[in-house]
Amino acid sequence: MERVSSTAILPEAFQGARDDITEQMGLVWQQIKAPVIVPLLRLTVFLCLAMSVMLFVEKVYMAVVIVIVKLLGKPPEKRYKWEPMRDDLELGNSAYPMVLLQIPMYNEKEDLVELECQRWASKGINIKYEIRDNRNGYKAGALKEGMKHSYVKDCDYVAIFDADFQPEPDFLFRTIPFLVHNPELALVQARWKFVNSDECLMTRMQEMSLDYHFTVEQEVGSSTHAFFGFNGTAGVWRISALREAGGWKDRTTVEDMDLAVRASLKGWKFVFLGDLKVKSELPSALKAYRYQQHRWSCGPANLFRKMFLEIARNKKVSLFKKVHVIYNFFFVRKIVAHIVTFVFYCLVIPATVLVPEVEIPKWGAVYIPSIITLLNAVGTPRSLHLLVFWILFENVMSLHRTKATFIGLLEAGRVNEWVVTEKLGDALKMKMAAKAARKLRIRMGDRMQEMSLDYHFTVEQEVGSSTHAFFGFNGTAGVWRISALREAGGWKDRTTVEDMDLAVRASLKGWKFVFLGDLKVKSELPSALKAYRYQQHRWSCGPANLFRKMFLEIARNKKVSLFKKVHVIYNFFFVRKIVAHIVTFVFYCLVIPATVLVPEVEIPKWGAVYIPSIITLLNAVGTPRSLHLLVFWILFENVMSLHRTKATFIGLLEAGRVNEWVVTEKLGDALKMKMAAKAARKLRIRMGDRLHLLELGVGAYLFFCGCYDVAFGKNHYYIFLFLQATAFFIVGFGYVGTFVSHS
Repeated sequence: MERVSSTAILPEAFQGARDDITEQMGLVWQQIKAPVIVPLLRLTVFLCLAMSVMLFVEKVYMAVVIVIVKLLGKPPEKRYKWEPMRDDLELGNSAYPMVLLQIPMYNEKEDLVELECQRWASKGINIKYEIRDNRNGYKAGALKEGMKHSYVKDCDYVAIFDADFQPEPDFLFRTIPFLVHNPELALVQARWKFVNSDECLMTRMQEMSLDYHFTVEQEVGSSTHAFFGFNGTAGVWRISALREAGGWKDRTTVEDMDLAVRASLKGWKFVFLGDLKVKSELPSALKAYRYQQHRWSCGPANLFRKMFLEIARNKKVSLFKKVHVIYNFFFVRKIVAHIVTFVFYCLVIPATVLVPEVEIPKWGAVYIPSIITLLNAVGTPRSLHLLVFWILFENVMSLHRTKATFIGLLEAGRVNEWVVTEKLGDALKMKMAAKAARKLRIRMGDRMQEMSLDYHFTVEQEVGSSTHAFFGFNGTAGVWRISALREAGGWKDRTTVEDMDLAVRASLKGWKFVFLGDLKVKSELPSALKAYRYQQHRWSCGPANLFRKMFLEIARNKKVSLFKKVHVIYNFFFVRKIVAHIVTFVFYCLVIPATVLVPEVEIPKWGAVYIPSIITLLNAVGTPRSLHLLVFWILFENVMSLHRTKATFIGLLEAGRVNEWVVTEKLGDALKMKMAAKAARKLRIRMGDRLHLLELGVGAYLFFCGCYDVAFGKNHYYIFLFLQATAFFIVGFGYVGTFVSHS
């Protein structure tokens, strides 16, 4: 009898076992698929489509308003009384109002700051160098402490600038007349201009998002409701409005948004000056950007949780404004936008590849996303060629934004986390520094930031200023009427968006804001991903947390109209600060991919394509120079929506990092010396600093769904899935932005 070899038997045994396991898993999948997976996925698709429609309507509404404002509307100088400040030979300097200028600092070298203050003091400038013995309340705590000094009582207005912002010499001459001649105005917010938007691909993506925020969101809020979220810098507050609103509160990581909402509920109005630009810096390191996006997503969600009832019960503002703040401002923009981006495009659509029974209509999977994308891109036309990269990047970031949104909503772990956004600086770059920069990983994120912020200033701030004389104070490059600031309750550190907090409170006091879109203050974008993530966490978590804290206050307000209350609650908070983050991540990064696995769930084309496309195009108008980067911006925004959504939920739920305040690190735009560049090349990069497991996990999910769609799908989602998966992998491995080693 011939002897049988064990090497012949064992492989067959393993093969049989493997086939049995695969067959059993297939049977289990088929048994749970029809009764459980398909209905759940269909429900998720329905919810994501609903959020997509909400976001689509919000984007189209703002686009219509901004077109009307640009074509038929009056500039802020015509809507409000504005007369230039004139010299008086007899009165001298006493002819000018006393303005308090605050520059809160965190990571600047104290000895250099003190020496600079001494240098200016020696020239006769009234400058004070104040130091706290603690970091309680982070930025809100610092601003609140700054308002306690005796010299503040001599001031009527307070201008706030972050340390990396560079206002033009005529900044106060452009802003103060609005507050002097219009006693109902509490805040004048300027637009941000990014000095390092061309530093890397990530800063280009940020530029696209922020350009839309300023060009559309702030402008719409200013024009329709005289309300928008204070941006925390490049703004001037009326101190009486700030105090009446309750001052700075550190209850969320968006103390600026918190203040803006509370001030608005007091009836105060805001104005956004889209033509007044202050130079600033975008985070160019991925880690910094992720922290920023966590804060920017978690904070608003947490604020929404804290202020929902307060806004709803407010008696001073109109129902329309309350609905605007709750629904548009918080729910759609701060929650839905993050969640739907990640869940729908990164989870649900890929899942339909595995479950072909679930179909997504073309309007939901193609038309709406395409329109949303195009609308988002209008703020940065110069980056339109980067639109695909922006879409992929935004889908990746939607993972963190969605996570942060839920942290904010649930007040989970990192709800109070405040990580200063690291920025590298934007001064003259020497040859050696430029050579070293070319060796760094892809750095398009600055342009992406520019696109996002340009839309914010060009549209959001302008619309808020034009329609409601309200918008969120950007926290810097703005001039406040000190009496308005005080009436609003002053600075409060209850959130990480103290500027928005003050703006809302001042608006609720009846004060109006004006946005000067043509008055620009140079600033810097964070070019490091780490800094940008921290910044986005605070910018998402803070508003959500402020919305939570102020909802009832806004709703019960009696000083402002119902129309303005609806605007603040719905448009300003709900749609822009909550919905916008959540829908971006949940819909585009979770739900749409999930429909690949569950083909029984169908997403209509208007929800998956048309609405997102229109929204994207509307967002891009703020940065026409980046229209060619629109695809990159979409991808980048989807990636960042992960952190924004996470931060939004942190803010809404007041979870762990809700009060986390990490100062946004920027590289600065000063000379980069040869030795610094040479030293940078010698730094050892730790792999742990590079890897981002959340992004890698979502990227793997999208890649798997894409492969499944290639093999079994019928909707050709794999094109989007592979692009978005690539974007998540690029960010996950740290190949975006300027990497700053801290070893």
